[in-house]
Amino acid sequence: MICKNCNSEVPEGESFCPVCGQKVESQMSEVPEEKGTEEAEDKAYFEFEAAGREADVKLPEKRKRKKTAGIVAAAVLVLLIGIGVTAHAQIANFIKRNFSSTAEYYQYVETKNRDAGTEVFSNRYKAYYDRLCADEWKENTTYKLELGQTLKTMLSMTGTDFSALNDAGLVVSRKRSGGVSQSRIRGCINGQDVITLDMYVDMANSEGYVQIPEISSKYIDFSESLKLLKNSNLGGGNVFLNGGLSYLPEPENMRNLLVTYSDIAIRSMDSVEKSSGELEAGEVKGNYTKFTVTCKGKELFAVLKDMMNNMKEDPNIKAMADKFGEGAYDSFSKSLQEEIDDLNSQEGEVTDEDLQMVMDVYVDGDGKIAGRVINLKSKDGETFKMTFIQPENGSEIGTELSFAFNGVTYVSVIGKGICNGGKISGEYKVSLDESINPSEENIVSTKDLVTIKVTDVDEDMLAQGYMNGSITLSSSGTTFSSYSLQFDSKGDKENENSSISVLCGGDKLATLTVLSDQKDVPEIKKPGEGDEFCDASDDDAMEAYNKEADPEKILAGIKEKCGVDLSAYIKLIESFIEQNTIDPYAEYDLKENDLEDFYTEDVDPEDYDQLSPL
Repeated sequence: MICKNCNSEVPEGESFCPVCGQKVESQMSEVPEEKGTEEAEDKAYFEFEAAGREADVKLPEKRKRKKTAGIVAAAVLVLLIGIGVTAHAQIANFIKRNFSSTAEYYQYVETKNRDAGTEVFSNRYKAYYDRLCADEWKENTTYKLELGQTLKTMLSMTGTDFSALNDAGLVVSRKRSGGVSQSRIRGCINGQDVITLDMYVDMANSEGYVQIPEISSKYIDFSESLKLLKNSNLGGGNVFLNGGLSYLPEPENMRNLLVTYSDIAIRSMDSVEKSSGELEAGEVKGNYTKFTVTCKGKELFAVLKDMMNNMKEDPNIKAMADKFGEGAYDSFSKSLQEEIDDLNSQEGEVTDEDLQMVMDVYVDGDGKIAGRVINLKSKDGETFKMTFIQPENGSEIGTELSFAFNGVTYVSVIGKGICNGGKISGEYKVSLDESINPSEENIVSTKDLVTIKVTDVDEDMLAQGYMNGSITLSSSGTTFSSYSLQFDSKGDKENENSSISVLCGGDKLATLTVLSDQKDVPEIKKPGEGDEFCDASDDDAMEAYNKEADPEKILAGIKEKCGVDLSAYIKLIESFIEQNTIDPYAEYDLKENDLEDFYTEDVDPEDYDQLSPL
């Protein structure tokens, strides 16, 4: 045996080392090492630790290897689990990219990006749908227009004093519960309520009432109109009950439509070539995998037929059509079949040269689409090009969005932004071709016509479909170069706060703010015994109601309560309208049939203004 303390030879039968004096049995396993178990090694190891040996004694080599291997295995396991949780998409993309055909990988990328976009859209749409179309729903929306001092001074130059008018707006409170809709609309001036409209609608029982307390204590009863809506074949009653939104597709139907028909298009794209490509926009460059997809006339025709044939049996389309009332789906199906029959009759006439599409799709290493350029060419040589690219380089993000027809770029948006701390800021220029200049008198140049400045837009919220940040629009090539529009927005699923401001230099001339939340709304009672009614379907009753309404009383109340004389503003508006509705031929002495004499093939009606006044 060998002493494990000093490595000296110990004669057989001896219990102590003749060199160092250590007891041999306390430091050695009874089982030979090569045949020992892990438990025996552990026992020997701990006995050895307890023996009080020299500090420089090393652990048994075999034990050390096993311990090290266990640590490495555990580390690898943790790493794999972490990768699986945090980078599943990257792993899947790596596998698809390296072990699939070019067409298969391209289709995978398109599907992956489609799913990401569909998720954002569907979540945003569902939140909107649930808020406005659910059986139980409530919402308050405030619209407020504030006038800045500069604008009030400018308006006062008309001869009417606007100094007392600071703001005006509406507060719309609505809720729906148990099939009953209640609404209150309040008109406000300088923060004070000046007029109110209360509405109560029970569509199931065809009951509807409106009251404007500041005008009359009577309720206008429009129940007869509701009966007509309810019994109509267009689903009008249901639309009315749900604020005009009940015809919207169910969120699941909408999502299925997006997936179904994009799948048909993606599956058809199997003529794909792969290469490397560089993107540049707004002075930002990036290198990407480039897929060039080609689809010609017959293939495009087949895709269209496939989509239309799928529509015939699509339960999502039927569910959407049924919301418009009985017979709506049958009418749609009939029209669809006529279109399909027309396509079938043209099938033998379609050639690949009729329409050709070449699409370049740029993809980064994670399978995210960074750009798309679509070129279409018809048989007669006409071309259309759409470009949407967003190359990235570190924190910089370039953008180009443009539309071109027959080689002429009619609209383009080009610029770059920087993402810093989850906030995106940037500047973008909008240009038009000179041929579509909307006003040569006011627009000097259509190049860089509008500047879009983006400030601190929240990247995470943007990915969820909410624009939290600021956008300013300005123009240096027009007669309105000193003015700009500023959009500010902050919101989520529960609340939204947005505003539009007109700026002149650094001054805000006016700001329109829209606030929306789901807080409690006022309870609107159903009128009953003791209340007075006016039947909206009775012309005589409505005429009597209108005579009772006293606008002067309302204006007087506003002046007393808010210190604002609206009658002066009303007169100013009436005067403006009158000046812009003057008969252009009033100064001419024309007899009854004189104009008929001018309607000849030799006289252009646009030349009538050349008549000389008497």
